[in-house]
Amino acid sequence: MTSRRDILLKPYLNIKETGILLGLKPKPASELFHKILAIEKEKEGEFKVYPNKIKKFNALKYGYTTFNQVLQEIELEEEQIKNA
Repeated sequence: MTSRRDILLKPYLNIKETGILLGLKPKPASELFHKILAIEKEKEGEFKVYPNKIKKFNALKYGYTTFNQVLQEIELEEEQIKNA
């Protein structure tokens, strides 16, 4: 299983990675993924690089979070694991 930190390094995400990164269950992750995918297809059309993946920053944007917030969450989780 890939960690959130590994996923944060990727420029494009699939449904599962989107859910893991944003901390969503499968159904909400799938719904968000398909909404973002439709938005990207509308904007980019046939020039989309990966047809079944979305841009990481769009996932963060439409998930109402930022790169730095997710990074802080990851660091807090790792710190709690070390202290446990």
